[in-house]
Amino acid sequence: MNANARAGKGLALSTVFFALGTAASPATADHAQLAIGFGLGAQRAGLWVPPVYETRARTVAEPAVFENRTRRVWREPQYEERRVAVDIPADVIDRHVPRYDRWGNIIGVEHVREVVRPARTEWRVERVLVREGRWETVTERVLVRPESTRIVYEQVLVRPGHWTSPPRHVISKDRDRNFAFHVGFRR
Repeated sequence: MNANARAGKGLALSTVFFALGTAASPATADHAQLAIGFGLGAQRAGLWVPPVYETRARTVAEPAVFENRTRRVWREPQYEERRVAVDIPADVIDRHVPRYDRWGNIIGVEHVREVVRPARTEWRVERVLVREGRWETVTERVLVRPESTRIVYEQVLVRPGHWTSPPRHVISKDRDRNFAFHVGFRR
């Protein structure tokens, strides 16, 4: 292999290892992660620290649901007791009174109207119809579903992902060709 082929092969391998080392991986703040980076000489690759998410609960209030419903209702007739002046006619009696001659014989009958009680006005309490019975359409607001709350769990970003400088432990190979291999632990 000539020098150009070896340099090209080293460059290709370093690119593959760099891509593998910087791939995002799920991590949390309390777990250790292995950071591997590759670089070419003075261009040391930084490490991608993935973002940290936390699951948080949030209470969501759902308002009550109402519905308007109509129905027909029978309204009873309304009566009222009122004091009313009532005209009472006179009480009259028709009588047949026999007529006698001077010897005591009946010579005929006479019709006589006699007023027993005169006409008058009396005050009475009577039940008077104020409003007739009727059908009425009534709209009512009915509760369909009461107010409730539910808990929603959301993923919240605690710390965004970022690039860091290479780790402190460096294993290098063939410094003459500017190829370096970086390994380190982060917490």
